[in-house]
Amino acid sequence: MKKRVAWIVLLAIILILYYSYKPYEKAQLVRVIDGDTLEVKVKDKYKRVRLILIDAKELGKGGEEARDFLKSILKSKQDIYLEKDIGNLDRYGRLLRYVYIREADVGSIDKSINAKLIYEGLASVKAFFPNYKYLINLYYYTKVK
Repeated sequence: MKKRVAWIVLLAIILILYYSYKPYEKAQLVRVIDGDTLEVKVKDKYKRVRLILIDAKELGKGGEEARDFLKSILKSKQDIYLEKDIGNLDRYGRLLRYVYIREADVGSIDKSINAKLIYEGLASVKAFFPNYKYLINLYYYTKVK
């Protein structure tokens, strides 16, 4: 009897942890910095986010188009959703994330802002170890258009 109760309690704990885990976090957009970097507010802290697996041209070198595209689809104080891969920060201390506009789209890389930039030809795929979760998917968008 005690073993059965222990197994039921263990199963309940596992189910609670499983269903309460979210592989993403909600943030509020503060501003678009450039074609692959955003400033966001997460839990009352301001952070910079580097869109993972993409590389847009630098400002002054043709990157204005990517920045302007982001500004056209993202609005200040808008809720966005950040999905983490394996690595957390880049060498500049920015969060490395896939970015989504709608919570329901998290995990659908084709609905990510990262993929939209590649699909529009405004960024290229750039992989950095160990963040490869959607690498093949993003390479696909370089060939689709």
